[in-house]
Order: sequence, then C-alpha cells, then structure tokens
Amino acid sequence: MPDFRIAQPADLQMVDTMLRRLAQDLNDPYRATLDALSRALFSDAPTCFALLAEHEGRPCGLGLAVPVFSTLRGGCGVYVSDLWVSDDTRGQGIGAGILLGIAGHAASVWQAVFLKLAVYDDNTQAKRFYENLGFDTIMGEAVMAIDIETLRQRGTI
Repeated sequence: MPDFRIAQPADLQMVDTMLRRLAQDLNDPYRATLDALSRALFSDAPTCFALLAEHEGRPCGLGLAVPVFSTLRGGCGVYVSDLWVSDDTRGQGIGAGILLGIAGHAASVWQAVFLKLAVYDDNTQAKRFYENLGFDTIMGEAVMAIDIETLRQRGTI
C-alpha cells in the first residue's frame, strides 16, 4: 500500500517531474517553471498544495489542489487541477487514495465540504474512474477560462 503525504520544498523536482508526465500523457503543453511551482506550493501565501503517493520509496502519484469557495454549496471546497498515477501502479487504488488525502487535508485546513475537478470530454477512462468514485457531471455548467493578459488587452480590467 502506498504512503500519502503533502509535498514539502525538498519534493519540488519530484512534483515538477510528475506534472510533466501528466502533461505528456494528456498531450498538453507544460508551461510551469520550477520558480512558479515553488511559489505556488511553498511561498508564505501558497496558492495550492500537492499530495504525493509513494510506494516502496518511489513516487507513483500526485494530486494538485487549490481551495475554492462556493456560495451555492455554502462553504469551502477544493478544486483538483491535476491528478496523475504512474502507468505501472494504475488500478491499485492510488488515484482514489490521493483524492481522499486531498479531501482530508482540505477539510482539516479549510473545513472543505466538496471536491471539484474537470476532465476532458474525450477521456472516457478518466470519466469512468471519477464516476465510479461518485463524482457527478454538473449539467448546465461549462468550464471557462481567460488569461489575465487578454483581459488587460481588451481593456476589461
């Protein structure tokens, strides 16, 4: 059974490596620098946390999460922006363990009452994984994003 723990500054390179593997697996670009990742995880005012899974001293999974607040749900939650499990350990409950660890940490730190995440429409394996854990698709919602620089260029902010 793997060990789960919150990443510490000494884990920065390991976190970066696993996030790069996730991006590679999804065929996504990876734009985070070590400096940006370090600030986000380990500054005086961190904007996220990482939960690591290790089996026999070897990293095998990672979850990256940020707090969110919802007036609809009446409290704090946690958005899981990234979840990765190594190919050779998939199907062993590590992903579920990471999500459970994230939920527990968020509940103890922010009194979080829910988890939220997004999954690519064409990633049927991931969708099935989350649905089997009890996640529901939120009908009527669309995940939307815009770069702050784009807002500035448009004069919106």
